[in-house]
Amino acid sequence: MNNNSVPNRLIDTAEIEKLYAFTDKHFVPYYDLQTELVDHLANAIEAQWVINPNLSFEDALALEFKKFGVFGFTTIVEERQAALSKYYWGKIFREFATFFRFPKIVLMLIMTGVLYRTLLLSSYNNYIILALFGIMGIIEITAGYQWYRKIRHQQKVTEKKWLLHDIIRNIYIMVPVGHFCSSVLRTKTGRALG
Repeated sequence: MNNNSVPNRLIDTAEIEKLYAFTDKHFVPYYDLQTELVDHLANAIEAQWVINPNLSFEDALALEFKKFGVFGFTTIVEERQAALSKYYWGKIFREFATFFRFPKIVLMLIMTGVLYRTLLLSSYNNYIILALFGIMGIIEITAGYQWYRKIRHQQKVTEKKWLLHDIIRNIYIMVPVGHFCSSVLRTKTGRALG
């Protein structure tokens, strides 16, 4: 074993922060995507240092970034964002499925049946439906607003934006918009969809 060999240089914390700043500067908005790119860049730079230990961090980063071509991180970001979105949607659906298990499904069906029978027997069913939709709307808007404030505060404190948060925000937007579009179509056509 050669005792005169220089130990392999590793990326330090300050250089990792520079890599995060570099990916942010090159239009990688989400922290989870940045983390994957930073990991890739750090490993590649360390591999370059094995071959050429005298190479500066900036030069090694420039060499590695050149490998991404004219469009920089665009292609890899699109691929990884699609993969992460698929992964996060899978987690969301699994969480949704674990929430709606046997006792909750039965309780929901019973409550739906009771509400349906109550509406059939009531002469004020239009007002009851309006009140229920109003209450549900207020709950949805309040919960969405509280979640949004929490996430905005977290992003300000950590200065990190997560893809998962954007997906969940889009769900909060899609549900009321979908309901509104369905209501408008139902009103214009005079019949329920489906």
